[in-house]
Amino acid sequence: MTWPRKCVSASWAVAAMDGILRDKPTLTDAFDGANSAIACIMAAESIQTGEKRTVPVYRR
Repeated sequence: MTWPRKCVSASWAVAAMDGILRDKPTLTDAFDGANSAIACIMAAESIQTGEKRTVPVYRR
């Protein structure tokens, strides 16, 4: 299965890596990232199968 490659912008990824490497807070936390990623994954699966998909929400 091929996933969409533009779910996350390059500027967000650069900012996240900079925060990690410099031990500073990132723009988003792991839960925001996980929720964005799973929404893209569920959308891709729905497009491919033609079936509705429920998007889970990750919380602390």
